[in-house]
Amino acid sequence: MQDDILLDVQDLSVVFPTQRGVVRAVNRVNFDVCKGEVMGVVGESGSGKSTVAYSVMRLLKKPGKIDGGSLVFDGTDILQLKARELERFRGSRISMIFQDPMQCLDPVFTIGKQLIETIKAHENVTTAQARAASVEMLKNVGIHDAENMMSRYPFELSGGMRQRVMIAIALLCRPELLIADEPTTALDVTIQDQILQLLKKMKDDMGMSVLFITHNFGIVAELCDRVTVMYGGRVMERGTVDDVFYNTAHPYTLGLMRAIPKADLLTNERLTAIEGTAVDPMNPPTGCVFHPRCPYCTEACKAAAPPETDLSDGHFVSCWRFSEVRRHD
Repeated sequence: MQDDILLDVQDLSVVFPTQRGVVRAVNRVNFDVCKGEVMGVVGESGSGKSTVAYSVMRLLKKPGKIDGGSLVFDGTDILQLKARELERFRGSRISMIFQDPMQCLDPVFTIGKQLIETIKAHENVTTAQARAASVEMLKNVGIHDAENMMSRYPFELSGGMRQRVMIAIALLCRPELLIADEPTTALDVTIQDQILQLLKKMKDDMGMSVLFITHNFGIVAELCDRVTVMYGGRVMERGTVDDVFYNTAHPYTLGLMRAIPKADLLTNERLTAIEGTAVDPMNPPTGCVFHPRCPYCTEACKAAAPPETDLSDGHFVSCWRFSEVRRHD
């Protein structure tokens, strides 16, 4: 199993120093991504999911900084890479699809210009070769009129088309790992499904791994092999999708599962919500970060953060009372 690990994240911590104090956005996070698999990272807004993704890419904006831990990609220590090495590393070995394609595509350059420049930044090819590869990739991501698309500008495209272009840019150099940061959030359900099916196809065709950041458990069930559940900058639970879905061991995961709309829900029946509000990163609680909202909370939960426990064959949970949770799931 160890030989299959492509990305290994150990004890990752990220802080944002501010005038009011230090925000600990990510706090000793552990997980890994194996070769050829899709790892989902799920949680509410503010849980630290995107911060983890930006840390792996070394794209944290100041004053954010990695405060501890390690990021190892196929034997390469990402944190030790120099600026020039990072330029070659990003795009060629790890690529990222960002949350808002309109903010990430340059509005003053054509789609073709942006695709061609991406290839030439990483590969020693002529402009003609880069153009041909760009057109082919646009076709691969489902854009049929690829030649015409090369001369268009981002503002001329629909949200779904812009997202397809972003996927094309991310895949141009055939990366080993694709990080997708909520790539379907702003899309309607029909386009969302098309994008998910496209990612599945490209993942299978290229044999790459995917780190998929989302708040949608439905997407996790459809796309992912394993899942990491985050809250308040910490990992609450992680394991295979079947383990986390059907042998849930953390109260937060259980709360998220119960909040999913069901097809057989009666019209006058309310969804079960997680009580309370999300953790304040400037002033997190002592002990388990989830304890103020947890129905299983005891004094032990308030006193100390629980260690990560291996329940069985890679199913991990950070909870003092996981046995009770599993009995009442």
